[in-house]
Amino acid sequence: MLKIAYVCEPQIGGTYTSFRQVREQLLPRGIDYRCVPPLDRQVFAASRFANDEGVDFIDYPESDPAGMARRLAGHLREQRYAAVVVLPGCYPFVSSLPPYLPREIRCLARMPHNARGVYWPTAVMADHFNRIVAVGPRLKRDLVSRYGVPEAKVEIVANGVDAAHLEAGPDASARRAVYVGRIEDIQKNVFLLPRILARALKRCPDVRLTVAGSGPDSERLRARFVAAGLEGRVDLLGRVDPAEIPPLLRRHGVFLLPSRFEGCSNSTLEAMACGCVPLVSRLPGISDEMVVQGQSGFLFAPGDWRGMGDEWGRLAQSEADWTRVRAAARDRVVARFSLERMGEAYAHLFRSVVGEPDGRPAPKALAEYALDPRLKPTWRRWIPEGAKKSLRTWAARLGISP
Repeated sequence: MLKIAYVCEPQIGGTYTSFRQVREQLLPRGIDYRCVPPLDRQVFAASRFANDEGVDFIDYPESDPAGMARRLAGHLREQRYAAVVVLPGCYPFVSSLPPYLPREIRCLARMPHNARGVYWPTAVMADHFNRIVAVGPRLKRDLVSRYGVPEAKVEIVANGVDAAHLEAGPDASARRAVYVGRIEDIQKNVFLLPRILARALKRCPDVRLTVAGSGPDSERLRARFVAAGLEGRVDLLGRVDPAEIPPLLRRHGVFLLPSRFEGCSNSTLEAMACGCVPLVSRLPGISDEMVVQGQSGFLFAPGDWRGMGDEWGRLAQSEADWTRVRAAARDRVVARFSLERMGEAYAHLFRSVVGEPDGRPAPKALAEYALDPRLKPTWRRWIPEGAKKSLRTWAARLGISP
């Protein structure tokens, strides 16, 4: 059986959810796709992931980047992995590792969203990747046109969901909307949720919002709902087990995602499969691949909380329109974003990469490993948070990736 490693952290979130979905699809196709965490196994010893099937935990005896890089590369070689998939920009010692991997281990990058923190390290290491996986056409277009990466090296593989085991809830209502995802404002723009709710209440006094997820801005978001006098209109659930997400979605009729940047949102696809009408930011080549404006959902300029709130309020009072759009949303996911399609695409990609001639430069000696200076933090880290959010909102409105 062909063994492929995916270097990521077991956690509640879209990246690990995507790994598990791909793994389930690849096993029957003769590919053992395994998560290899970039953190010591003791970090996960008391976690719910300690016994997850398909995870290879490693003992990292050294905490310095060079020692960890050598340990990871040694594990991949000892366990006879044919290829490894990395997330550029996520873990510094991993981002600098591709030039040092031995010939027998092919290397791929996966780009989960359209931010410079993903584009730049991907472009820097492009020569050392056998292939780059973009989860949507916008990511490929940006990488090729703005960063000069050869088009032939980038393949688009969108995420998929198991629509056969997801269904619309019979008791759902457009008066109940839900947000599912990381509670983090820079990307997800979650501080708009209180404004969206307040706006919808002006059109329909019966609407209610559920927020499911955890993250660094959880308490700040809670405080904003309280300050707006909306604590009686919102349910803040915190972290929700992935198995509980589908039942949660089936109880709601509208899904909100006001993000500034995205990739191929699993939560949006799952919500659509469960009959939620998506109200999401218009991100060309990303969200408009999932949502057809006015047919399978509604798209809004990033930051347009008024538009989102008004549309939610309108749907809450127009059952016929809501019923039509929710059916079309599910149909689109079934037709274009199935797990089977995603699994077949990854299986073909991995077998092609392993079987074709290796065009990478000769590998460097692991004994000489060093963090690539081009991947160090830049002056952008000193931009004030408020200014950074505003710049990203306007960039998204102009169709420019941050």
